[in-house]
Amino acid sequence: MGIIYALLTVVCRSTAVLAFTKASKIYEPALVNKSRLALATLLLFIFSFFIFLYNGSDIITEFALLKNSHWFYFGLSGIVGLAIGDYFVFKAFRAIGSTYTTLISCASPLVGAVAAYMLSGQNINIIGWLGMTITIGGIILVIASKTNTANKAQLIKAGFIYALISAICQGLGLAITQMGREIDPINMPQPYTIGLIRMFCATLIIIFSDASRGKFNIFPLAPFIQNPKGIIYIIIGTISGPVLGVSFSIAVLAYLPVAEAQTIFANLPIVIMLFNTIAGNEKPKPIIWFYLLLCIGGIIVLDMREELMLVLRVKE
Repeated sequence: MGIIYALLTVVCRSTAVLAFTKASKIYEPALVNKSRLALATLLLFIFSFFIFLYNGSDIITEFALLKNSHWFYFGLSGIVGLAIGDYFVFKAFRAIGSTYTTLISCASPLVGAVAAYMLSGQNINIIGWLGMTITIGGIILVIASKTNTANKAQLIKAGFIYALISAICQGLGLAITQMGREIDPINMPQPYTIGLIRMFCATLIIIFSDASRGKFNIFPLAPFIQNPKGIIYIIIGTISGPVLGVSFSIAVLAYLPVAEAQTIFANLPIVIMLFNTIAGNEKPKPIIWFYLLLCIGGIIVLDMREELMLVLRVKE
């Protein structure tokens, strides 16, 4: 069942990326981001409510048991990873498409690992550093191949910078989330509770940010009325990503080790490239597939660094 849940996670996340890419080309990225965050917060609240009800508890009790430090770390991770990170990922979708954006997002686990190493002392052995070097090399090759075109300057300025900022923010967000999880390992909050807090705080900070700049029309209706087709993409992306994708990824952890699950999740860019190639949305050069395998290979080495180090020690 673990493999099935992991594959469903990848498919759902791929669907979300493709849907949000379409939406980002219809509406402004900021509008797409805050719309899907607000919708995801509502749907996750309903989902969590029924989950706690099924388990004989209630969502109010669950939140009452949280410490202030939980709210701080999970809220901060939502602001950094979702409010800021996903805003830039939607801008990257609009500028360079989903294929190259997700390739650059391979840097996110690297940033998360380094941040965890610096903030909480999480170990990165020599094999982990080797994996990061491989992935960084693959990303550099991807950028070099894509920007070797007539609109090189525009792509560097718009797409790849946005994608890199997004990867950094998302990696930091994951590291901050892990710091919050380690506050009380015995009474650790449920993953969907953490997801709900992150979504809620990200939505709240965006609303406050808009209000502070005099933008009190938080969710303008005019763009949706002018082009209602994009609403469907936002709904599909929100349900398949933050709701179903998160739910399936939670279920995976009950059956598979984290390293094995992350290895399967790392195949997200492959699925997206396949979808885009089949649909004819984007036609990456054949060499890009090799660069993609380099990026994913580096992530797998990073995720399984402890297991690989153990194998090497046994052979010695």
